[in-house]
Amino acid sequence: MYFREKELMKELGGVRPEEFVAAAVKRGKEYADMEKRLKNLTLELMKAESEKLIAEAKASLAEGAGGGIVVYRRDDVGGDFFNALRDAIRQACPECLAVLAWGSPVATATAGGALGRAKTGQFMVIGPTDRVESLAPSVCIALEGKGGMSKYGYRGKATLLVGTNLSKNYVCHEALVIYI
Repeated sequence: MYFREKELMKELGGVRPEEFVAAAVKRGKEYADMEKRLKNLTLELMKAESEKLIAEAKASLAEGAGGGIVVYRRDDVGGDFFNALRDAIRQACPECLAVLAWGSPVATATAGGALGRAKTGQFMVIGPTDRVESLAPSVCIALEGKGGMSKYGYRGKATLLVGTNLSKNYVCHEALVIYI
């Protein structure tokens, strides 16, 4: 019992045994506050990124270059971020295509890849169904992945999500070949 108390004192920052419960409750509250702060910051980031991507997609659509396709990858956020991003893009620019990819948190933290990027992860292709169905096979080839259609677009898992394979030029080039 003495050894356990000694270890708890180290873990709780030198707190005396009679104050263990209060210190644990305080840590729990701090953790919950940090989670809320992280969620709010992620929401702000999503809003800023969605505005940027929507502007880029609309400009591309207006020029006719690439047919309103945007490509976005981020490994430090999860699927919830990308689901919210997907909804914002679909609402603001329903005729635009977006290829969104993110690395698996476990792979990002442990394996790392080129430049610290994840080697595995997920992706989604969103936009008008007919255009998504024609672009998705090219994205699967580029990312060495597989997936299928869902009510929100094409979703898949990729075994190789390195930055060189998911480039705007490659996806746009493939899309132009498909749509010409």
